[in-house]
Amino acid sequence: NPDLPTLQPWMNTSDNDSSRQIFLRNPYYHRVDTRGVQLPYVDVVEMTVVGGGLIAAKANAGEVDLQARGLDFSDVSILKKGELEGGNYRTLLWANGAASQIAIYPNLNFTDPVWRGVMRDARFRRALSLGIDRRMINRALYFGMATEGGMTALSTSPLHDPAFLHAWAEFDLEKANALLDEMGLTERTPSGLRKLPDGRPMEFVIETAGERQEVENALTIITDTWRELGIRLILRPLDRDILRNRVYAGVSMAAVWFGWDNGLPTADTSPMYLAPTNQEFFSWPKWGQYYQTS
Repeated sequence: NPDLPTLQPWMNTSDNDSSRQIFLRNPYYHRVDTRGVQLPYVDVVEMTVVGGGLIAAKANAGEVDLQARGLDFSDVSILKKGELEGGNYRTLLWANGAASQIAIYPNLNFTDPVWRGVMRDARFRRALSLGIDRRMINRALYFGMATEGGMTALSTSPLHDPAFLHAWAEFDLEKANALLDEMGLTERTPSGLRKLPDGRPMEFVIETAGERQEVENALTIITDTWRELGIRLILRPLDRDILRNRVYAGVSMAAVWFGWDNGLPTADTSPMYLAPTNQEFFSWPKWGQYYQTS
């Protein structure tokens, strides 16, 4: 409703069903810059909703003034190509605040009691981490430009600790196999897969939102190295909403997403995100539901 009062810097004046959205500057916006000039500076913002596959092509063709959303590292090559061919734009690599570009979340509230018991053993989760060749993923997907490690506060956070970044994050199949043996998961099928305590083969299903090709590519690499641990990784792409609902219901064994939304915590940051206080954290949704519903 364009007539609805708002505290936002721009007001949407468009039909919600239209693919073209026009936002006009709010003349009563309550913020000013350091010189006392009222914000925002831009009078009109036009947004066009298009299919995800068209965003990089439209940016490459110079049809946008500013584009960040809908672009990813995999689009850099086509964007740099257009830039060099006179596209009249610059391609910039912007940092984001997520704690990790790709993170795998075993669901500690999975409904299968046997798998749930295995995943709640820290040795199992550490073995999975040790079985990931982050160096290969970095070279294959990020041209070696990524920082390899586990999910923790980013280096620009005052709470960053290099020990956390490297904990259980080196590629070490021998140590990973030793941890799984220590858990008693020593029996194997004729094809070499380890067996769960109830005799089923260890087939670890990771569900994704199917929105990022780099995730599927990374999991393909992980599939090969986890096979050396006697674990078969099965990838299941889903719609984003279906994925979330399955995680919240406890029927998803594991999901892959970005790392923590806030990878730049400070001493003033609430620790609630790292405690099971809400269902949004994919590792313990039902504990979060228990807390949220009192």
